[in-house]
Amino acid sequence: MYRLALVLGATSVVLSGCTAADKTPPALAIGVLSATTGGDAKAGDDAVRGAQLAVEVVNDDHSKLPVLLGPGIGLPRLNGAKLTLVSVDTRGNPEEAARQSIDMVTQRHPVGVIVADSAQVAAATASEMQRLRVPLLDASGTADYLTELGLDWYFRTGPSDRLLTEGAFAMLRRELPAGAPKVALVAEAGGDSATGSSAVKEAAERSASSVVFEHEWQGGDSANAELIAKLKTSGAEAVVAWAHTAGGAAGIIRTVASATSRPVVGLGKGFRQLTQPPATGAMMLRSVAWSAEFATRSPAAQGVTQLYEKRFGHPMTDAAAAAFTSTIALAVAVDASGSQDTAAIRTALRQESLPPTQMIMPWNGVQFAADGHNSRAAGTIEAWEGTTYRVVHPAELAARPLRWPA
Repeated sequence: MYRLALVLGATSVVLSGCTAADKTPPALAIGVLSATTGGDAKAGDDAVRGAQLAVEVVNDDHSKLPVLLGPGIGLPRLNGAKLTLVSVDTRGNPEEAARQSIDMVTQRHPVGVIVADSAQVAAATASEMQRLRVPLLDASGTADYLTELGLDWYFRTGPSDRLLTEGAFAMLRRELPAGAPKVALVAEAGGDSATGSSAVKEAAERSASSVVFEHEWQGGDSANAELIAKLKTSGAEAVVAWAHTAGGAAGIIRTVASATSRPVVGLGKGFRQLTQPPATGAMMLRSVAWSAEFATRSPAAQGVTQLYEKRFGHPMTDAAAAAFTSTIALAVAVDASGSQDTAAIRTALRQESLPPTQMIMPWNGVQFAADGHNSRAAGTIEAWEGTTYRVVHPAELAARPLRWPA
């Protein structure tokens, strides 16, 4: 009898232990790869903060925040399981990123990985994640070729260079309706400018615009003199510029403004990272995936940006917003799968359809196509208005019409 009581008591302890374990499942790891040292350290740090905020939104109860998985604690379909973030520094180096991603997967077993770095780093890590069968969400990559690599474990949440460029030409066609718009193409030397220039010329052809001349901007007085002479005689109605550094973007704006009052439409990472253009008096526009100004008019984005600033002490950036969006998209897929199995999570990502009203980006939501690109992502055009950027295209997202110079 005594022995039976001991057995029943032990069984009761085991069963109660199982119940407690079911109520508090272990946290699920999400990996983040970004360059937190080197020239892109600021963007890399912001990306980690954006992902961290998304994890906190999922883990804690944010009932008043109109974003996916904000209300409630943890992942509801996994018994309230919480997320934990594992971040590593890629140093902006593809080989280092590949090595770090392998170590992360084999040691920490994440349910998915976010990459917020260059196209080269994204491609290198995507190849490893394909081999290791772990979903990779690219938060910041825009290069078109990334979704042409045939990697079915790769997903890109933001718009591609083609989409961002087509948005710029759609705006030009709207503002210059009399005949085919005539533009000059100026690209900063090096970086991804060769592929960027090709994207511009292809978009110009598709929109029935004409590129009256091309120039590779290298800085220096002699190069500037050649560009200035071309601009004065070309008859270009606008300058479409591509830059891979913020310094290059600022230099192109100054050079163009010294020759003509025509607007500069900026493309590429350099213009997206240009927090404040040089004061020239000329109109400067840029194509972006995230707009801080639009965020003030979107309930979901407004709530998240306020939470971000309160949490980290400075305004949300495009890098943070992109990483936040990718992390939420991954968390929704993990929850929808009801599993830690990466194959099930990949399937959930392919079936995902996230509404724009619960996202912080100025897109139509998130829905991944067969090649991994987000078919609902879009670019917006911002204009610099002396103290801040403001959305001017598409018209339905603009607070007021754009005043194109006469």
